[in-house]
Amino acid sequence: MHICVLSHLPSICFSSRTLVTNFNIHLQTEAEHFGIDWGGPVSSEDSSVSVPETNCPLTACDLQELQCAVTPLASSSEYGVDLYERTLDFVGRKLDLIL
Repeated sequence: MHICVLSHLPSICFSSRTLVTNFNIHLQTEAEHFGIDWGGPVSSEDSSVSVPETNCPLTACDLQELQCAVTPLASSSEYGVDLYERTLDFVGRKLDLIL
């Protein structure tokens, strides 16, 4: 009985390794196509995006003050929403916007 199990061991190991390898390849392929809706609408031939250049409404001094007031890489228990809101508040006050 033990001889039978040992004789099948290499083929079991090979098939397990093949399954793991195939599974890893499948995961890599899934990651490459993550977020693509294959059943969605087809884009037009021209898929380029044109973004116009804009000028920053803040002065160099304002930008430096903002960098001191809000650290974008600071830890946040709110997934960065609090940092975004502080930035929005800062810019709104500098530009006299009502937000």
